[in-house]
Amino acid sequence: NCELQKEQIVTLNSKMTDQEETLKVSVEECANRTVELEKMKIDLRRLHEENAGLVKQIISMKEAEAERYNEIHMMAEEIELKKRSAEVESRRSSGPATSSDAQQGSWKESFGGCFGSQVPTAPKYTIIAHERSEVHTLTHSSSGAMLLTGSDDRMVKLWDSRNGTKLSSLEGAVKAVMCVAFSGDGNLVLGASGDFAVRVWSLKTSRIVSTLTGHTGKIYSAIFSPDSKTIISGGYDRMIKTWDVTRGLIAKTLHCSSSCNDVAVTPQGDVLASVHLDFSIRLWDLRTHEFAHEISGIHTQPITSVCMNPANPEQVLTNARDDALCLVDIRRYDCVTKYQHPGYKNGVNWNRACFSPDGQFIAAGGSDGSITFWNTQSGAHISTLKAGHKSAVVSCSWGANDQFASVEKEHRLVLW
Repeated sequence: NCELQKEQIVTLNSKMTDQEETLKVSVEECANRTVELEKMKIDLRRLHEENAGLVKQIISMKEAEAERYNEIHMMAEEIELKKRSAEVESRRSSGPATSSDAQQGSWKESFGGCFGSQVPTAPKYTIIAHERSEVHTLTHSSSGAMLLTGSDDRMVKLWDSRNGTKLSSLEGAVKAVMCVAFSGDGNLVLGASGDFAVRVWSLKTSRIVSTLTGHTGKIYSAIFSPDSKTIISGGYDRMIKTWDVTRGLIAKTLHCSSSCNDVAVTPQGDVLASVHLDFSIRLWDLRTHEFAHEISGIHTQPITSVCMNPANPEQVLTNARDDALCLVDIRRYDCVTKYQHPGYKNGVNWNRACFSPDGQFIAAGGSDGSITFWNTQSGAHISTLKAGHKSAVVSCSWGANDQFASVEKEHRLVLW
């Protein structure tokens, strides 16, 4: 028994010695790994610092590129304005103007319209603006040089209106973007979406500068005030809200009795027009933030859009699901002219019509992909364009540079 115990002790001692050697090797490996880990941490910190530096460089490059782009567009706009002014002077020198011509000229000078818009005749560029996603909204910048589109893909995209080049994509929305707008000073853009929020981006950095929350339903319309200091939004929570752009806070809440599809404000920023699912137009005094008047009986179906007449600040254009558009006098509260055509059918509750920059023409997109044009003053049908789109047109926009654009539900942006 003693011999057996001695052998067991020897075996155990041998195993212990082996385990001690293994432990020493493991400790040495652990120490080496710890040293390597510390080196990796140092390298990681260095990479983070390099990455932060690169991000700053990219932002600086984007800002510089945006500045150069703005300078180029400003030069192009000045050249175009001089050209159009020369054309106007040439017309004036060729003969005396009639009283109505003189009145229209004064309106154009007062409200910044272009000189002599032309109804488009054919597509110039067709772009797949948002792949595999429905497009809901479109608008020009104040100069007409840039376009914004919004879509179910939760993206707001910025485009060069001259050639259809995509300039940037603005991210951050959680649900579909239903409305987009530029600030009048050209520094900011907004996107209103189905997540009950309005987001504001800086055009220079393409970053969100504020997220405006307070609505409790989808927001179908949002615009900047003429001085770019206020945002006005309307939604399906039956509320219209005004926001302080600088602070990103609610200024006032206006309560409606029906969901709001669109809003428009006069050039002086004193009167707001809103249109609703209950077929009515409501007018609001923005100086007191009080309800002013309700105009009903003009349409027999939900009103899908409203926009100011650039040639007459006392008139708005409405578009509705009853397949009619109306020129409405917001001082006399009545319809001045109604626009209809057998081929025009309004396909969606957010279908937006528009004026030409000089107010001579109006345009609206139909459910069959066509775009119909009317003469504003006479109400006469001018033309219907059927090329370019393959599904319902949901928004038309006519830039101050006389560039016309339209978007359809199924992806396409068309520049005419």
